[in-house]
Amino acid sequence: MSWLSKGLKKIEGAIADVIPHQSAAEKRMKSDAISSYYQQKESAMAEQSKINAAKDLESRRIQEKQIRSMRRRYKSSGFLQPMSGDSATQDKMG
Repeated sequence: MSWLSKGLKKIEGAIADVIPHQSAAEKRMKSDAISSYYQQKESAMAEQSKINAAKDLESRRIQEKQIRSMRRRYKSSGFLQPMSGDSATQDKMG
C-alpha cells in the first residue's frame, strides 16, 4: 500500500469512530431479517386462513345437519295429518 492509501484509511477509521454508519454486511443482515419476517408473517397468515376455512366448513356441516334434523322432525306424514313432531299428543275435538 502506498502512503496515501494508508493515510486515507487512518482518516476513514477516525471518521468512522466519530460518525456512526452501517457496513454492507449490517445492511444485508437487516434486509435478510426483514425478508424473513415477512416470509414468516405470510406463512402464518396462510395457516390462519386455512384454519378459518376448516372452521367455516365444519360449522356449515353442523348447520346442515341441524336443518335436516328439523325438517325430518317437523315433516308432516300426509295431507291433513298431524305432524310427526306432535305424534305424542292426541288431537280430540270437544
